[in-house]
Amino acid sequence: MGVKFDFRDLKKPFEADWPVKVPVPVDGGGVEIREFMARFRDLTPEEAKAERDLAKAADEAVKAGRTPEWPDPKERLRKVFIGLGAGEAEAFTPELVEDLLNEDRTYIALLRAWASFKSGAPEKNSATPPG
Repeated sequence: MGVKFDFRDLKKPFEADWPVKVPVPVDGGGVEIREFMARFRDLTPEEAKAERDLAKAADEAVKAGRTPEWPDPKERLRKVFIGLGAGEAEAFTPELVEDLLNEDRTYIALLRAWASFKSGAPEKNSATPPG
């Protein structure tokens, strides 16, 4: 049985350290999984509503035959990726965030980790693939 849910938590911003698994190609055709801990937070109710409103407006624009205005797809990660885990926190800087978001492997790994964080389900396939 899990821990009893405290309904007062609904009024608090939730954040937690979460593993990020970055697949890095290595010589010979293999892949090495390198990990770091990211600190994520939930969107505030206002931020989540603003995102839903943008998605709705984009959907309506497409249905009306107009080109929708899309926000920068990395903007959500800039909001919710708020730090690094214990032992690495001092390395967290705005420049590091941009470097991680501008490198495809780390950007995709952060997206996957954020999705896992939001669903509360750790990645099942975390073992290093055969190489």
